[in-house]
Amino acid sequence: MNEEKVAVLLLSLDEELAAKVMKNFSPSEIELIGKQMSRLNSVSLEEVNNVAKEFCTLARQKGGVLPVQGDALKNLIVKAAGEETAHDILISIERTAGKGKPYS
Repeated sequence: MNEEKVAVLLLSLDEELAAKVMKNFSPSEIELIGKQMSRLNSVSLEEVNNVAKEFCTLARQKGGVLPVQGDALKNLIVKAAGEETAHDILISIERTAGKGKPYS
């Protein structure tokens, strides 16, 4: 487990959602990730996006993520990044995923 990437991913989530995810961690994992969170300085949006993409790729390879249904991906990213930034992110995801369906 790369603690820094986990910390970045969790800090990019809504606090409530991040807490739900962390409930699945052992106390030692929570401590380890918490320490890493406290060490993080500024993290660019590009770094957050790269970590999120890597997580999604790994999770799909291991069969741990269900396919996104309907506008769920668009809605999630808009809520997380704002309308303007989300548009650019979704276009990038679309290119990477090779989907023909535009999210705009």
